[in-house]
Amino acid sequence: MSKLLLTSELQRGSEIEDALYIKSPITKVKDCLVLWRDGSLEFYEHVHTELKLVEILPIGYQAYGNGLGSTSPFTNLDVTPEFPIAHATFAASAVTSYSLNENEPIFVVYYEGPQTLRFFHYNTSLQKFSLDNVINLENTSKLPKTLETRPILMMDPHYSYLVLHAFQGYIHCLNILPNIQNRIVTTSIGTITVSYMSFLHNTEGETYLAVVYRDFRFNYSLRYYKLDTSLGNFTLYKQFNDFEMQPTGIVAPLSGGLLVFSEVHVFYFPNPSMKLSLPPESYQDRSISINTRENVLTKLLVDSSNIKENEITSLCSYAVIDENRILAISKSGIAYMIHFNSLITSGSLEVKSFTFFKLSFTTICKKILYLGSGSFFGISSLSRSIHFTVGPQTPYINVISEFTSSPPVLSLEVDPENNQIFSCQGGYESGEYRNITKRPSSIKLLSTFIRPKSNHQSGNRLIINGKKSVYSLSLLSSQGSVDASWQINLQNQTITHTEQPIEENLNISGIIAVGDDGDHIITDSGLISLKEGRCISTGSIIDGIFLDDNSYIVLLRGSGKNTFELHYKDTSREKKTIFTVRDDNNKNSEFVDMKHSGSYVLVTFNDYYYVLRLQGNQVTLLIEVPIVDVYSTGIEYREGKLWTLFSFEDGQFLQQCIEVQENMNHKFVPYKSVFSNLKKEQPCKIVSGPDEILLYNKEIIEVLRFNNITNFFENIELPKKMKNLRYVGRVNKKHFIYLKDDGGIGFFVMKISSTLHVGGFGSTLFSNSLNLKSLCVPNTTFSLLLGFEFKYSESLGEIVKTSFVNLIDNVSMKVVNSIILKDCKDAVDISLCSDDECIFIVLDNSNTSPLHTYKIDTDTGKMMKQRDTNIEELKDNSMNFQSIKHIANGLYLITGSKIFIVEGISNVDVQIWRLRSKVVKQSVFTSVSALLGDKIAVLDIFRGCQMLNATEDEEKDGEGERELILSLESPFKSVRSSFEDLYTSLTVSSIEIDLTKKYQVFIGDSRGSVVVEELPKDNLEEITFPFINFGSQINSIEAIKTREISSFERSFSNKIELHDEIEVNIVPQILVGTADGGIHMVSYAREEIVPVIEECYQEISKLHNEASMKKKRKVRRQIAEPEEWAARHGTSEIKNSFTSNLFYNFLVKVKEEGLDRKKFPSCSENINLIERIVYETSAIRMRR
Repeated sequence: MSKLLLTSELQRGSEIEDALYIKSPITKVKDCLVLWRDGSLEFYEHVHTELKLVEILPIGYQAYGNGLGSTSPFTNLDVTPEFPIAHATFAASAVTSYSLNENEPIFVVYYEGPQTLRFFHYNTSLQKFSLDNVINLENTSKLPKTLETRPILMMDPHYSYLVLHAFQGYIHCLNILPNIQNRIVTTSIGTITVSYMSFLHNTEGETYLAVVYRDFRFNYSLRYYKLDTSLGNFTLYKQFNDFEMQPTGIVAPLSGGLLVFSEVHVFYFPNPSMKLSLPPESYQDRSISINTRENVLTKLLVDSSNIKENEITSLCSYAVIDENRILAISKSGIAYMIHFNSLITSGSLEVKSFTFFKLSFTTICKKILYLGSGSFFGISSLSRSIHFTVGPQTPYINVISEFTSSPPVLSLEVDPENNQIFSCQGGYESGEYRNITKRPSSIKLLSTFIRPKSNHQSGNRLIINGKKSVYSLSLLSSQGSVDASWQINLQNQTITHTEQPIEENLNISGIIAVGDDGDHIITDSGLISLKEGRCISTGSIIDGIFLDDNSYIVLLRGSGKNTFELHYKDTSREKKTIFTVRDDNNKNSEFVDMKHSGSYVLVTFNDYYYVLRLQGNQVTLLIEVPIVDVYSTGIEYREGKLWTLFSFEDGQFLQQCIEVQENMNHKFVPYKSVFSNLKKEQPCKIVSGPDEILLYNKEIIEVLRFNNITNFFENIELPKKMKNLRYVGRVNKKHFIYLKDDGGIGFFVMKISSTLHVGGFGSTLFSNSLNLKSLCVPNTTFSLLLGFEFKYSESLGEIVKTSFVNLIDNVSMKVVNSIILKDCKDAVDISLCSDDECIFIVLDNSNTSPLHTYKIDTDTGKMMKQRDTNIEELKDNSMNFQSIKHIANGLYLITGSKIFIVEGISNVDVQIWRLRSKVVKQSVFTSVSALLGDKIAVLDIFRGCQMLNATEDEEKDGEGERELILSLESPFKSVRSSFEDLYTSLTVSSIEIDLTKKYQVFIGDSRGSVVVEELPKDNLEEITFPFINFGSQINSIEAIKTREISSFERSFSNKIELHDEIEVNIVPQILVGTADGGIHMVSYAREEIVPVIEECYQEISKLHNEASMKKKRKVRRQIAEPEEWAARHGTSEIKNSFTSNLFYNFLVKVKEEGLDRKKFPSCSENINLIERIVYETSAIRMRR
């Protein structure tokens, strides 16, 4: 039976592709901001300084999580492409808008595959969009290949023509007026690569297009093209000389002309037929000069004599405010106000002033929109997009709101101990370090806790009773007597010490529970009424709980048997119902827990758990199941189903779903009994409740919240660290009380902001540097973060690349310690030491001293440099290094232009390095490697994926270790190298769950493809070849360590006849990080459920167009389809992969509209399995 790959999206790529600011009737006000992201146009009202989302128009393919269909006003909009699904791998690539009627805007969208322009018209009377026209550009002429960069789509200043540059060497000009023959005219611009295009303003009725380009000699230059309105095409008007440096951006001022920016200069080219001049006072400014022959003004941005003080470099995004002001933002996020004042007189343009005023930091923008009244919107693909204003006084920049984004994923790290995923994302000036497994949430402490006297620190739990907003709180000793009492007023948020304990007059001990009325107390010897001052009933009580003011249930230890007694009031008289559960003459009673939810009670003792059902005055045994090593329990009744929760001594957690019927019949719901490893080294206590369930021990506190989509409890880690907890209890539905080891008492209320949906992410650490890679330090909560930034060097007098390592506390997501790698010129990788996990090694791309060792003091959180010995054989100027990987027993593989193995030996404070193998010459592009048992897989752009074998030199005589001989072989027949598929990432994992012991080699490339090579461990014969495409360059692949099901789980599942349901269905294999910021998990499905998954998947896909269900991402160039990829690489075996997000969308639809059993017979029969698949493929429950 074949295996099936399932992909799931853990972090959605939410990059804002582009934005428009238009006058539109779509919103209640005329000013409208339109954002293009996730294949849709989002319309925001702009009122004063606020942006409010009002509508969404799908223009491409729906993103994951949008559901099956839409409930928006755009449901009648048909944007399904009229081409086969096999070629529908592209979303929209460029967008703009215009209006023939002021009240009815038209949005134009260009699609790369196939090459079409689509016109969406907003009808104000119907208040909806319609698809008015589709123009197929493939039929206009014989066009060459598409661009390597994003297409350019723009309107001319007179709103008469639409200009598109989407094909190498061509510009399309489209007359937007209806009923025009030959609407599209194609102009050839030669074999150039366009960098920027812009129309010129204030051109006296003529239309000029400025084009900054790169020619085949890699020189950059500028051209002016003039639009011939009679023919509808462009003709070359003027060719300018080459730039000395590459331009970084252009902007066309409203007064006319063009500003071209570079790293050091800004050039101003006037409109055609205009002559430049400067007023006499401007000649004193040595930063400005005019070349009269070329008719260009040059302003120097950087003074080489004072580079430290001059930071106006790399301006990359601009927004024209008015005729005199332009806002510009540099690549580092610094905003500048450019004052450009010019005066035109009789064919001459005089530049009156040209100054820059530094404002403050904003974000790393790729585009800025001016929204009016000093308000701007900055679009960022490397950081967060922001809505901000510019004021006249410091700090000048006021950020109003932020829009989450998805910077490129540079590397991924899996922490198997704590079951967490970390990512390094961003760019050179905008690094982000994310914990994507932390779901956003908040916990608010409503009161500072009280510290009782030291003699109260022996209390082991709290008793709470009361109603509404006033409660009594008692601290119990280990003997069950009251040590101290308090009164809690939730309305005033106060805790007041009470002088008179509740049991003062009765000298009560052995307290188990107190009723909300404060009158009745359950003790280990019976029920006591404070009002009556006597024991109402007696007995040897193990545990008991109050069900309400009129009833309670207790478990009594008797002679040879244990009994439950349900006590209730009937016409003011105390009555009871007795129910005997088990004879335990031969065993001592071991009580664990008693919890209740509604009419159901869960009791765990004597290696069994019992579920009792209370009906009126009757107690009925519903379930009796053997169970061992239980530490704490919980129970929840939800919509006809009963959930039992168990925390075990080994830290595991089990949730079971039981369907209960009125006739007392019950069954364990298939696929709803799941073991989860919630990263607990210690077992957790469970605090049940109607909405959230708490798990806590001395180290952590977490929340379980029911996900109505998957119908499972999923955990949310609270960002606030609460340690040394002795007891946590529930006051009411919202409030909780806690007791700490030092006697501190406090209470809190939680406000959970997480929606528990696919694609969210949690804590983020921001910086203005580039984060290369992170490593989790075992047995700690620390991570190492390797990165670099560009800083001014006092000694060298210039800006240099500076590498660093930060020690991160993954709980608070803060930098604990940071060290500058002064001895490293270009740090490229980091690895933990095999002998000591608190020692790490930095690989420097240096031919003199590439290896540097540092030690972490986990007690102080400090990092210290160790002394390293150099390897003389590596002093070769032709060598460069790219990666280091520990392989075994102190041996490390170094890859780069050459491959070799070194050995590291720790000796006190010295790390001794020596070469253990001969050097193998390799491609300079080799950057990744992965372990494959006793072999090593390496990627080479020229040779593809190869295996590196290491054998000892048998010819060496004498004592001592023999030199290792490295050799390369190519077992991967399907993965042949090609410049069309630049391999970017590589990892290896093993299938452990089915005990087949096979390796998978996962290989990613620049086109978004991941291929999987499956090899047996005993030979290197290729077995299978699955193919997955994520639509964006693969930047990182990280293997996930999986675990086999434990003997305890198997034993437990066999006892309750649920082996197939508790068995792991989804085995995570790898994480994939892409250039568009997406993070995906690739898993194998258990072979036994593959036919069911395939049947359900095809059933959903058949009734709902898969093109609108699957995530389709914009890419920069043609993406290979599986068949095309296979043909190019000489293989014919293709294995399809499914996305679990399709199932997620289906469940969302079912939740909203119900399940149509006639349309979805297989899905109806296997709905529990579908929910289980979505649950198991989420990051919340990543197994290790």
